[in-house]
Amino acid sequence: TQELTRIQALDSDLGISGTEITLRNSVAYHSGYDTQQVAAAISGKSIKMFNNTVVGRRSAVQVNGADASLTMRNNILVADGSDTEAYVIRVDNGTLVSDYNNLVGRNGAWIGNTDGSWEKLIYWQRASGQDANSISAEPLFANETGADFHLKSVVGRYVTTGFAPDAVHSPAIDLGAPDSSFATEENPNGGRINLGAYGNTAEASLSRTTPWLQVMTVNDGGVLRGTNTLRWMAGGLS
Repeated sequence: TQELTRIQALDSDLGISGTEITLRNSVAYHSGYDTQQVAAAISGKSIKMFNNTVVGRRSAVQVNGADASLTMRNNILVADGSDTEAYVIRVDNGTLVSDYNNLVGRNGAWIGNTDGSWEKLIYWQRASGQDANSISAEPLFANETGADFHLKSVVGRYVTTGFAPDAVHSPAIDLGAPDSSFATEENPNGGRINLGAYGNTAEASLSRTTPWLQVMTVNDGGVLRGTNTLRWMAGGLS
């Protein structure tokens, strides 16, 4: 068993093989154009990705290996490109357990490809059975091109001199799994872990102090028919 924390893979491919490896509070960012490029390639067994930020110029995460198995929680995953080339989650061979993530497809990138290719989060959820409590929304990074992936916050975002407020607030704040520890986040922390590489760290963006409500189901669009379960996230409410 091995735990990897605070890994920074900038403009290089991140590959994880082996057995029982956990990647936590790390960043994988690939800005170069390549139709086959994947920011994080998983080929190992019993791999876990908790609270990471993965931004690919094409696909974000690929699972591919005879015994490959990946569990993902509290991540921000971004893919960028056309539907025939780019997926947020690309499962070519292996198994996946995934929930409480922010899955973002830009410029035609699709969410996932299990049992078909799925352009919207609701379709991916139905086909794969994964990510029931995930969202698909722009995470509002501080400066993506500058590889600063702290989340913007109207209360305060980490900077070298402390915390500075922004005009907008990231939807990925306070959206992590309810059983994940947030003890290392500075107050106000909303009583819930943030998504992404800085969740449950001293650099986590600060939470709203006023009541808020956010829709999760089909928040990136899609079609609902028949009877459906609608999910919401809230904070500061009695």
